[in-house]
Amino acid sequence: MLIIYKKSNGEVVDNQGTNETFPLGVPNVQPILDNVIANKGGASSDYDIIRLHDIEDSQNVEKTSSHNYSIQDGRIVFGELKPIPEPEPQLPTEPELLTDYIIDVDYRVTMIELGL
Repeated sequence: MLIIYKKSNGEVVDNQGTNETFPLGVPNVQPILDNVIANKGGASSDYDIIRLHDIEDSQNVEKTSSHNYSIQDGRIVFGELKPIPEPEPQLPTEPELLTDYIIDVDYRVTMIELGL
């Protein structure tokens, strides 16, 4: 895992996630750093990199997805759990609407047949 952060305040600006081929992150980070600079501004000297081994540091790797964190003195400092976003309600799909309609009609026909 490769984490890029601002040296000035420890703000994490990019987390490359896990990578089976490169468990410590890709060897050539310059293209990634260039992309961060293009999106966030500043110079390459404004940013630094932390590498976590995907397997050997698995606890910290897992915590980066579940906790807020920042970098202080070149070390990861974990904060509170990230809030779990509530899923947005989805409108029923057409097959679901048709299934509900068929069930409703079937229920009504059954009630009529039973004389209820």
